[in-house]
Parts: sequence; C-alpha cells; structure tokens
Amino acid sequence: MNIKLKLALTTPIIVLPFLAQAETPALTQYTTTITDLHTIQKKLQSNADEAKTDSDSIKYVCISDRLRLVSGIIEQTSSRYEQLNTAVSTGDTEATSHNLLIIKEYLRRAELAADEADLCLGAELIRNSEEQIKYEVDDTIVTPDLDLPTPSIVTEPPACASCYR
Repeated sequence: MNIKLKLALTTPIIVLPFLAQAETPALTQYTTTITDLHTIQKKLQSNADEAKTDSDSIKYVCISDRLRLVSGIIEQTSSRYEQLNTAVSTGDTEATSHNLLIIKEYLRRAELAADEADLCLGAELIRNSEEQIKYEVDDTIVTPDLDLPTPSIVTEPPACASCYR
C-alpha cells in the first residue's frame, strides 16, 4: 500500500512538466511544422502514385525525387525535436529561436520541393515535341536601307617579318 501511494504522488510531478512543455509556443510551432511536412509528403506521394498509374515514368521519377527530398527533410526536422525540447525545458531562448529558425527553413525547402514537383513534366513533354514547328514570314516588314559608310580597317605594319609566321 505504501508503494502505491508513492507512485500516485510522484506521477503528477512527472506528467505536469511534460504538459507544461507541450503548451509552449515553440513546441506547438514544431508540431504544426511536422504536420505541414507530412501533408506535403502525402500530396507528393499521391501525385507520384497518379503518375505511376498513368504509366508516366518521366513524371514519376521527377516527383519521386522531390518526395525523397521531403522525406529527408522530415527526418532532419524530427531529429531537431530533442534539441528544441532541451532548449525549451532549460529556458534557453537563443537555442530555441535557433532551432525554430532551422525548422522553418526545413519547411520552406519542403514547400519549394513541392512547388518544383508541381512543375514536373512527363508525357506532355514528349507529345509537345512531336509536333512540327510552323512559321510564316510577314511580307509587310521592310528591311531598312541603312547607308552606313564601310569602316576602314587600319592595322599597323609588323615590327619585324619574323613576328608573323
């Protein structure tokens, strides 16, 4: 009975600091960033699956490349959690802001990779290149008659005959 009482008394001490840290703006921002990164990853995975279903290997490879980049960014961001959590728990505002800055940069890179993936071309690129280019010359355009004097080329005579071979 004495052991149960000690356990009951010590449990709130362990849980309460954790709850206090979970409510900090820095950790909330981290959680939001991780959620956004996973949303980007799901979107890219969906686009890659769609390209694979359409048998568009060029687009699939392009999107998969960006997807691997975002997956690496998620790993890097997840590895920053311990550093951020330590900085928040110790009250080190400089380290907290530094880690948040890095996490924001990771999110920016992931958004950039998603934008690049949206620009990936596949079968459209091949179909457009098969078309023949047609052009017409407008006959109404008149080339101007420029009466410019021909420039005279002045060169110095060589100083010696053996200088030019």
